Amino acid sequence: MHPASTPEPAQAPTGGPDPSRGIVRVPNPPIAEAGPPRIGERVVRGGRAYRAVTFSWADADPRARVLLHVNGLTDQHRADVTPALLERVAPGVLAATVLIDERAAASYRFASDPELPVDAGRTRDGWRRVHRLGVPDPHGAERIPNPLGDASSVLTMPAAPVHPAWAAGAPVRTPGTLRTLVAHDPEHGPRSIRVWMPEGARPGRLLVLFDGETWHGLGIADALVRREGPPFAVALVDAISLDVRARQLPDPVAAAALLETQVLPALAGAGIRYAAEHTVVSGESFGGLAAAGIAITRPDLAGTAIARSGSFHFRADAADPGGRPGAAGEPGTGDLAARLDRHPPAARLMLSAGDWEPVIAPHARRFAELAAARGFDAAFTPYAGGHDYAWWRHELFRSLDALR
Repeated sequence: MHPASTPEPAQAPTGGPDPSRGIVRVPNPPIAEAGPPRIGERVVRGGRAYRAVTFSWADADPRARVLLHVNGLTDQHRADVTPALLERVAPGVLAATVLIDERAAASYRFASDPELPVDAGRTRDGWRRVHRLGVPDPHGAERIPNPLGDASSVLTMPAAPVHPAWAAGAPVRTPGTLRTLVAHDPEHGPRSIRVWMPEGARPGRLLVLFDGETWHGLGIADALVRREGPPFAVALVDAISLDVRARQLPDPVAAAALLETQVLPALAGAGIRYAAEHTVVSGESFGGLAAAGIAITRPDLAGTAIARSGSFHFRADAADPGGRPGAAGEPGTGDLAARLDRHPPAARLMLSAGDWEPVIAPHARRFAELAAARGFDAAFTPYAGGHDYAWWRHELFRSLDALR
């Protein structure tokens, strides 16, 4: 569901700061009470169309300091969150009107704390505190799980390329069943693998999807029954923990071992076997890096990778313990890029990243270029958004449709 829209003006202003590089504020319209996001006038900047979106929050405490956290935009102001602070516009009502790409799908939250420092995100601990404070919009129409805790509201702009299967009211196209298998990780114990299988004929392809617990929470099983087109068998692979995820997924050897020694044997034990050319691996962030790494280095396991916001900047000798962007070098200098020359170009790579990801997007784009130059079937698609399941879910299904 899209937020309520208001009429756009006949003439749209141009020029000014780039709204894909952070929060760009415009004057608030008159507001008497808090409500869902209000989509207002159309603004063209740099050849792109944006809308003025007003976010509002009810708080009678005159000391309230409320941060609007739009995934991917507010993050670009971590050292000074002032542009993302709401202002009081009426008794008990705070608001902020910002420019949002009219093609965007983004999650957002509010963090309220009278003592919130303007440099709240200068340190990782400080930014984690912002995440802990964050809550969804009580007036928002849609919510999705937030991997960092609680839930986030979703803003879907009028021109966002949404996939119809994620619409709650869409008709059932392919009934299916979901069951849980258990694999044993020799170092970390049991790992859940949820398997969705359509009813009727055996599907022609297998999709292995990392961070399966999050996708399960997003309701992917319900979306799969609403998806048109040739069905997939889908294996949702749990990460076990964030620490295990950070150790296994960025390393293509460890990621391939996870697939080869845990996931595929568990599926085979349930009678689900697919050749590599019919197996697709997919994920986001570290999961996207893992998917690409498996398809490039072990095409005997999976021939296609779909990677959203993949961590192609990752270098084991430069990343911090969490694998976050740091001294990662210029785009194309990550560990996996260095491996491209060592393997035959047998994989298909479908990469995407958000325009609001200032480190990840350039690295993903450059990685696709390098892979294509070496003979891989590689393509990159940009999306108006951040590091965010709000658009990852639509892009995953769009990519599956393109595999017909």
